[in-house]
Amino acid sequence: MSKSIAKNAVFNMGYNAVSVIFPLVTSAYVARTLGASGVGEVSSAQNLATYFTMIATLGIPSYGVRAIAQARIHKEECNRTFLELFVINLFSTVFSLACYAVLILSLDKTLFSNPLHAIFASLIAMSIFNIEWLYQGFEEYKYITIRSILIKIISFILIFLFVKTEDDVNYYAIVICFGSVGNYLLNLSQLKKYVSITFKGLDLKRHFKPIITFFAAVIAVEVYTLLDVTMLTYMCHPENVGYYSNASKIVKIVANTITAIGAVLLPRLSLYFVSRNEKQIKKLISNFFDVITMFSLPCCIGIYLTADELISVLFGTSFSPAATTIRFLCPLAALLPLSGGIFAQILQTSGKEKYYFMCVCTGAVVNIVLNALLIGRLQENGAALASVLTELCVNIVMLAFAQKVIHIDYISRDFITSLMSCALLVVLVKMVNLFVPIHSDLLLLLIEVIVGVVGYLTGLLVLKNSKCYMILKKIHIIK
Repeated sequence: MSKSIAKNAVFNMGYNAVSVIFPLVTSAYVARTLGASGVGEVSSAQNLATYFTMIATLGIPSYGVRAIAQARIHKEECNRTFLELFVINLFSTVFSLACYAVLILSLDKTLFSNPLHAIFASLIAMSIFNIEWLYQGFEEYKYITIRSILIKIISFILIFLFVKTEDDVNYYAIVICFGSVGNYLLNLSQLKKYVSITFKGLDLKRHFKPIITFFAAVIAVEVYTLLDVTMLTYMCHPENVGYYSNASKIVKIVANTITAIGAVLLPRLSLYFVSRNEKQIKKLISNFFDVITMFSLPCCIGIYLTADELISVLFGTSFSPAATTIRFLCPLAALLPLSGGIFAQILQTSGKEKYYFMCVCTGAVVNIVLNALLIGRLQENGAALASVLTELCVNIVMLAFAQKVIHIDYISRDFITSLMSCALLVVLVKMVNLFVPIHSDLLLLLIEVIVGVVGYLTGLLVLKNSKCYMILKKIHIIK
């Protein structure tokens, strides 16, 4: 309990901020180098492999965090828990890789005739070493952040060294895989600091029920997060997949960065729920909700207002159709952090996995129906609309179940001041568009962002948003 949850949140946001900057910079370069078709080919192959990576990891990345967080105070129990989960993961990885090979063989008649399928097979094979859940269970977010920065710097260099023409799609895929596999290997190098390997008294069966529950939920989540690209792949052209993938990438990396604030709740809430500390649970969730919405609301609005400039600057004019798509997708910047960063944490740490499973199953069914109805008519924009409506539905159902677990009043004064400050942001950015004659998209985007951020921050300070003041004091900007 000695680790600061505020520092953990900062480190986890730093980790995800790097995850934002790296894809934005590399995507801007790759989009111009490979074009919409090349980006679409890689996205489709990666999308297919992700289904099997999901099978390989089962529900361990989520369940493992809770299991380690609860066992870490007892060294022997922690060692045993880790090895049991690792062994289960080993068997599931072998099974998943075999299924992937059979599928590719049935599709291409010759095993891995498409090099992209062989490249992304490495993600499935190496997923056995995806032990991030161990470090998250110990709340080692500082290590996770530093390690991630190192791997992304190397990946960044590799992109510019090897991806130079539209024919370099395979090299791009290899670098994508290195970004994950590199993290896995570095995790192994630090393993001895946290656990000792022992095969005494292993009981794999005790994990089957919770893993199956988490895995079922993971399947449902992945269905409605991966199905859009899968259906676009088979219903539309590679260009449509490329437009959607890049638009979705911008919104989701912003959303994931904000979700990281709440992601650090899982190990701490697990301990609080075990000790039945309801007061601390309510205080923690309320504070994190206010902080998450303070960041997510302006991001959602800002993406909508600057969509044309974002697409032009990052991906070039050839991706201009993606501007409309990103406007459809921008509500996810506010919805994903709530479902993944708040409500899912409550349901998973309180032992209410069945509620979580029901929520994501609802999302999967809704997404399948909406994609089938909308993609044929609106193509990538139909997939975007389906994703937003699905996430809205999931948030509503999750909120209802979360309130059953522990009732919390989410409408606070800080939340209201965030909304009011967003209104000022809209006015100022619109004024820049109307009255500042700028022909450079990059310069216009920079001015819009600066004016919007300054205006929003000014609104929070004038309205005395306590979470804003708290953060500024922690980073020593104000006393």
